[in-house]
Amino acid sequence: MRSERKKLRSDASSSTIVHLSAAKGWRGGEQQIAYLLSELEQRSIQQVLVCIKDSILEQFCKDEDITHYSFTPGIIPSISFARCIYRISKSTESPIFHSHDSHSHTACYLAYLLFGVKSPLVVSRRVDFQIGQNFFSAKKYNAKNIAKIICVSNAIKEIISADIKAKEKLITIHSGVNLEKFNTNSFTTNFKRSLNLPEDHILIGNTSAISDHKDYFTFVRTAKEVVKKHKNVHFVIIGDGPLRAEIEKFISSLDLNEYITLCGFRNDIKDILPQVNIFLFPSKTEGLGTSVLDAFAAKVPVVSTETGGIPEMIENGKTGLSCTVCDHNCLANAVERLITDPTLRQTIVNNALLRLEDFDKSQTAEKTLAVYRELELDHFER
Repeated sequence: MRSERKKLRSDASSSTIVHLSAAKGWRGGEQQIAYLLSELEQRSIQQVLVCIKDSILEQFCKDEDITHYSFTPGIIPSISFARCIYRISKSTESPIFHSHDSHSHTACYLAYLLFGVKSPLVVSRRVDFQIGQNFFSAKKYNAKNIAKIICVSNAIKEIISADIKAKEKLITIHSGVNLEKFNTNSFTTNFKRSLNLPEDHILIGNTSAISDHKDYFTFVRTAKEVVKKHKNVHFVIIGDGPLRAEIEKFISSLDLNEYITLCGFRNDIKDILPQVNIFLFPSKTEGLGTSVLDAFAAKVPVVSTETGGIPEMIENGKTGLSCTVCDHNCLANAVERLITDPTLRQTIVNNALLRLEDFDKSQTAEKTLAVYRELELDHFER
């Protein structure tokens, strides 16, 4: 296990927050960890991140000078992670562990079972499906060392509540975004020009990973319906993922190569997202969907499905337009409404900006910090 850290304070009244992540890549959950780390760092909270060696999160911590440990997964990664958690529990004063994904939660449970780590554990739950019905999952989510389960939407809290015995441990803290991220009218890249499109073309896009639950097949079917009536539109998929080859093949099968561009992963989202005219988000499942919040902040009107936590952000006809899952005809009609009605577009953007104020990353951090403080009082300051 490798560590890079600043000297930790020896304040006996203050616990150390030990964040745990088993992610190698970078998606919405990792962005939320990064926001939380930065916000807590600004508040001088004693914390450390435990992550996989050479992961993107490790590089983030190096860039931001945030205390972290990195480890190399062994033959059985969960056991390697559990041993790491055990060592940290022995070397850290008053630790509160915070598991940010399922794999790190498993490692915490194994550390509890195999090594007797009984420090309070906070678990973040970001997905909107039921807890696995196998014996291990049931035990993992009802372990005695779990102090709180943070759900990123009310929808998740409702879905998993049937499987949690101590329901008082469940709490909703919505994910947050950087409200200032898109506060610019000056762009380094002219996105439409880079796509060889005329300025009067309407860009319809999504910034999600190309994975099953994001349902890009419905995205493509929606595009097929829209281009039947509107030729001055172009669809962009700004992201990458395991289903990219399948989606490319599907686009070709519907003769839509002229109307859809797969842009791949981009690190200039704050530059190009505000240049998209309509955000199309047809997910089949979604814990919350912070890509929607980014679209709000970028002043891009959203058309989405009604799944998971999305209705907690989008009120149909007010802060966006929404349809049932997989209904590409409804989604196409909603897109066409926004194409033909600039007043509706602006009204939705204005309402979405007001709704966005409830999803500030600073508020998310404050609510999470309140959970830590409660546990600190319960476990370390009796």
